[in-house]
Amino acid sequence: MTREVLCVREDLDVDSARALLTERAQGGAPVVNRERKLIGFVSMSDLLGDEANGATVDEVMVRAVVTLPESATLAQAAAVMAFEGLHRIPVLRSDRSVAGIVSAIDVLRHLARAEGYLLPSYTQRQRTQSVRGSRC
Repeated sequence: MTREVLCVREDLDVDSARALLTERAQGGAPVVNRERKLIGFVSMSDLLGDEANGATVDEVMVRAVVTLPESATLAQAAAVMAFEGLHRIPVLRSDRSVAGIVSAIDVLRHLARAEGYLLPSYTQRQRTQSVRGSRC
């Protein structure tokens, strides 16, 4: 899983959220409240609809979010992704704060590395910090 996760606040305007996700080349982000607890998930498609004009993230996000506990195995994550048709799932600590996010790419990368097809040095990506975004 990726531990440095871009989270957005519920009160962020849709235009800023869209720009942030575009800047980071991300298809979505967990939405957290002031206490940094997960309250939803917003995808780029949520931010592009007509109803998104002039709205806040709170108004367009999905509130029913499939999550995993930190103790979940990679096989459990893969099973949930396949069953639910999801590309990414937030991983939560016991207090509902975001510990990370596991993506389909993370699962594929692990499988490739385990079979010797992917070297660890090529899997590390540098992420830049943004003034508008925050780590969870």
